[in-house]
Amino acid sequence: MSIELSMNDNRKKLVDCMIKDLPAIRKQLKLSQTQLGERLGKKRQTISSIERHLMPLKWDTFLAIMMLVEQNHDIIKCKNLEMYESGVKQEMYVELYRGKKLAKL
Repeated sequence: MSIELSMNDNRKKLVDCMIKDLPAIRKQLKLSQTQLGERLGKKRQTISSIERHLMPLKWDTFLAIMMLVEQNHDIIKCKNLEMYESGVKQEMYVELYRGKKLAKL
């Protein structure tokens, strides 16, 4: 299996799980859809559509959500949190392997 294919499969799995977990994560962060949207640079309608499975969750939005989760790691209770964190690390290693520059956090 190529690196590209496995990367896409990994991202799809992570994004699909995040869509299911997003309402609970948002509530644990004590954020309304509007407030989460503001933090992510999205409209409330976009967050609502993602949570209702009407709009796909894009990878860059997934990463932005993960940044919020990491900043509030102590209050987030989510069975998939470890999978998200390891999945993002795996993606970063693949990007490094492919010679792409990553933004400094």
